[in-house]
Amino acid sequence: MPGGEVGDGRVFMAKVIVCGQCGKQKAHHAKGLCRNCYCCMRRHLNPALVEKARIRSEKWRKDNPEKAAAAIRRWQDANPERIREKHVAWVKANPQKVADADRKWRNANADKIRMRDQILMEEAIRQLGDKCACPGCGVSERLFLTIDHINGLDEGGRRDHAIREAKKSGWDKTKFQMLCWNCNMTKSNKGFCPVH
Repeated sequence: MPGGEVGDGRVFMAKVIVCGQCGKQKAHHAKGLCRNCYCCMRRHLNPALVEKARIRSEKWRKDNPEKAAAAIRRWQDANPERIREKHVAWVKANPQKVADADRKWRNANADKIRMRDQILMEEAIRQLGDKCACPGCGVSERLFLTIDHINGLDEGGRRDHAIREAKKSGWDKTKFQMLCWNCNMTKSNKGFCPVH
């Protein structure tokens, strides 16, 4: 049982309780709380103590960077849901910052994006065919080929994500086809392709 020593050498035994805050079985300190929870409660009620604890914590992190980083990693590994919730909430609260960061990243990584899109398009051509699906057209110039939603955007697809949607569907040929730019735009605007 937890205990301690009084000034004149007598030993006392602390009463073990279930802490009202953390729910763990620990030595009773005060107000139905263990020592840690009681000290935390006092700190939150007294701004001077909060500031003192913040400064002490900051100094410890500066003096022990490896231990601090390890503690952060342990917390992150134990709380992935909380991290995700905070991230989603921040993104919703800061749409302009997200858009600015996205634009900045895209400008800085334009070559990577172009290379990724080219690799993805090559895979699409291998999977969906290397020429326009219109029988009367048959264009095979790769620069003119595009991916078409066979049923239009009725199934909730996005015009700018056709290639990603096609890959995610496993290159489903009942939903996606390869068309040249002219056939795809005519089908999109008029609802049909005249050379089909």
